[in-house]
Amino acid sequence: MPNQSEAYDFSRFEDTNETVEPKLKVTEGVQKQAQGVITVKAVVLVLMLIAVVTMMIYNKVVITELSAEISSSQKQLSALEDQEEILSAQVENSVSLNSIEQTVTKDLGLSKADAYQIEYIKLVKGDNIQLKNQTDDGIISKVAALGKRLLEYMGIG
Repeated sequence: MPNQSEAYDFSRFEDTNETVEPKLKVTEGVQKQAQGVITVKAVVLVLMLIAVVTMMIYNKVVITELSAEISSSQKQLSALEDQEEILSAQVENSVSLNSIEQTVTKDLGLSKADAYQIEYIKLVKGDNIQLKNQTDDGIISKVAALGKRLLEYMGIG
């Protein structure tokens, strides 16, 4: 029924009984391909899950081994520290003056000097000591001796 209004075209809004059917093409095997892709994805997902779980287990095993190694190293360190304390106490005891005096008197047979064994020396000129075979040759011999000592020090002469 045509609309008589000239200002508006209501025919555009009227229902038409024509229905357009979509063109669908049905192909066989597409559903099987989709199931194959889903199966492959599921298998890959399961394999990845197994890999992650395996890595987590391996990580725990490595951590446990390292913890055991650290524990044994700490026990060994503790034993060595105890041994170091014992050895340092033994060294301290053996270096003491009483220990040295006992070793000298008993093992070596030495004794303290008696009063008759001590002789005092009086120096008339003061505290001077003169060495044998020392002559004063002059400045040239002193420079030569200094050069010789310097070469000996450096390891050349």
